[in-house]
Amino acid sequence: MKRSSVVLFCLACAACGGESSEDGSGGAGGAGGSGASGGAGGSGATGGSGGSSGSGGSGATGGSGATGGGGATGGVGGGSPVACDPSPVNCKSMPPTCAKGEVPSVENNCWGPCVPILTCATVKDCSACSPKGFCAEYKSMTTEYRCVLPGMTCAALACSCLADYFCVSPYDACVMPASGPAKVSCECTTC
Repeated sequence: MKRSSVVLFCLACAACGGESSEDGSGGAGGAGGSGASGGAGGSGATGGSGGSSGSGGSGATGGSGATGGGGATGGVGGGSPVACDPSPVNCKSMPPTCAKGEVPSVENNCWGPCVPILTCATVKDCSACSPKGFCAEYKSMTTEYRCVLPGMTCAALACSCLADYFCVSPYDACVMPASGPAKVSCECTTC
C-alpha cells in the first residue's frame, strides 16, 4: 500500500514536471514560444520524468507567436501620410519600378520604397505639383489631390490606362477631368 502511494505521488510529480524523490531525475519543462512582431508566443507545456521504475514524458515545445498585422499608413488606411511628391528629389538614382496602384515614396530628397498611392500625402491643389510629378484628384464628399510619379507605360492619357495606376478602391471610377491641371480623376461612387 505504501509503495502504491509512492508510485502515485511520483507519477503526479512527473506530470507536473517536478522531481522524483525516488530516482532523482528531474522533469524537463518545454520551451515557451517566441513572439514575433505584433504577436505573443504561446507558452510551452511542462513535462517531467520521474517514478520509481521509469521516466515520464518530456515537455512539449510552445508555439511561436503569429506576426501581428500592420496598419496602412496615411490616406484611407490612417496613420501618418507618406511623402510621394517628387519635387524635392535631387539624387541621381532612378525611381523604383512599382506595381500598379503603387508609387515611389520620397525620403531624404531621393526615392524610397514603393507605397500604395492612397497612403501618399495630399497637396493643396495641382498647382503644388512640380513638372516632375503627376497630379491626380480623388473625389468623394471632398476632393483630395496627390502629386506622385508612377511608373506608367501609357500610350495616351486616358482612363483605359491611367485607371490601373491611380484609381484604387474605393476610388475606382476613373473620369478624365474636363479642365484643370489634374491629369486624372478617381471617384468614389459608394462614399
